[in-house]
Amino acid sequence: MLLYFPKDVTILRSMTKKKPYYANNWKEYASAPSDMFEPCDYEDFMDWKLTQWELSASHVCIIRATTKKGKVKEYSYKLFGAAQKKIDKLMSDDKIAELCIADDEQVAFIRRKDDGSE
Repeated sequence: MLLYFPKDVTILRSMTKKKPYYANNWKEYASAPSDMFEPCDYEDFMDWKLTQWELSASHVCIIRATTKKGKVKEYSYKLFGAAQKKIDKLMSDDKIAELCIADDEQVAFIRRKDDGSE
């Protein structure tokens, strides 16, 4: 199927690599009185942030791979089968030193042993 565009129609595409600016409201939070915020102790905060993560309903898994040189790449998957294939591929790659895999139930860390250390 051929698409026909008249000569006077111009298709514009942004060629800039600059990310759009999204305004944040930190000044409003910083200037707000402290009684506007509910108090939270350290233990509750750490329990909330470390043990009660939540993935988007559209995703089943997030994989973070760290190379031996320290470069980090992150992959997110909507289908479990695709995530399993990526995990298998990363596990067979000798350049990968560590994997962090998070799903709704757990966070798993997999670290490759150094070849000459033990």
